Amino acid sequence: MEKLDFIRVNYPQPHLGRREKILKKYPEVKKLFGHTPSTAIWTVGIVALQFSIAIAFQNTACAFPSLLFEAKTSRKPMLF
Repeated sequence: MEKLDFIRVNYPQPHLGRREKILKKYPEVKKLFGHTPSTAIWTVGIVALQFSIAIAFQNTACAFPSLLFEAKTSRKPMLF
């Protein structure tokens, strides 16, 4: 028998009913639905920033390994 990553149920999905109740009670919420094009712009900008930081620091020494060696030589217990 193969392992399934989901559980099949026979009752209806609760999210649709809850959405209808919320829209009945608060019709102004419908204005919040839809796509936000600025999200794509922010995503591309942040990814470009991360790549530019990675390229700028690709040849620099990383400080984290030196902290590990420093912890080894000190009298304090290592946490790693």
